[in-house]
Amino acid sequence: MKKREQIADKYKWDLTHLCVSDDEAYAEIQNAAGKVDKLATYKGKLGNIDTLWEYTQYRQKLSKKLSVPGLYFHLKLSENVGSSKYNKIMGELENLSRKISLATSYVSSELLSYGDDYLQRVIADKRFVNHKLDFIELMRMRPHVLDEKSNQIMAKVSHFAGDFGEIFDKFDAVDIRFDDVADSKGKKHKLATSNYSNLIESKDRVLRKNTWKSFYKSFMSMSNTIGTNYIAHVKADQAYAEIYNYKNTLEAELFDDNIDTAVYDNLISEINKHLPLLHKYYAYKKRILKLKDFTYYASYVSL
Repeated sequence: MKKREQIADKYKWDLTHLCVSDDEAYAEIQNAAGKVDKLATYKGKLGNIDTLWEYTQYRQKLSKKLSVPGLYFHLKLSENVGSSKYNKIMGELENLSRKISLATSYVSSELLSYGDDYLQRVIADKRFVNHKLDFIELMRMRPHVLDEKSNQIMAKVSHFAGDFGEIFDKFDAVDIRFDDVADSKGKKHKLATSNYSNLIESKDRVLRKNTWKSFYKSFMSMSNTIGTNYIAHVKADQAYAEIYNYKNTLEAELFDDNIDTAVYDNLISEINKHLPLLHKYYAYKKRILKLKDFTYYASYVSL
């Protein structure tokens, strides 16, 4: 498998339309960082619609200013998730995001304190036409909005309590190693998470089998680590659900998208009800492929 530096530039993404260089992108972030403190100066003043409009515009401009260099460095890190340089910069961006959360921790509770009549007047104001949904959502979220002090605590906690996904991503993309896999002719192939799908979908059954065995052998060797990380994630989700006054973690996950838990329950019910169709498909596939046993890795190959 070729390393990225061995691949011709014409096959790589061009990020210069976002930022010309790392230095330019970093300078944009530093510039935006110096403007965060002003967000806190609007505290206690958002009951005036004109001031609320000024705050909304300022925060929107700041978000836009950060979005481009943020995307630039996110993509640079995607090129090599093990890069210490880009991991450091993304860490700085996370710290800046936390700083913004702390500086604006008063906003939701303050706006709700003015009552729905005030928010309805804001929604009716033509200047807020592109922000209408934000205020509608804020009113819907009322039962789950914390006070300013609690929001500050949660902003600090979320800085480190939401890293379970990142821990797994780093493990999955950088740390885990797989044995080489042989095809039916004895040729060895390098296996990585990036090319697993290509190998497991091969028409060569021996290659598929060896790919599957090597892939899950490596993951199973770290099952305790992965499992412990997952359980910690579940515990954190449960704590968040309780803190934000949700009935359970399912409601907490679906509420932002305004999805009733009954939709999820119905989805699971319908899937279980129609599992025989999937079994029928696999039986048909087994017959077409002329297999004695239908294995998990056989499900990947196309007909």
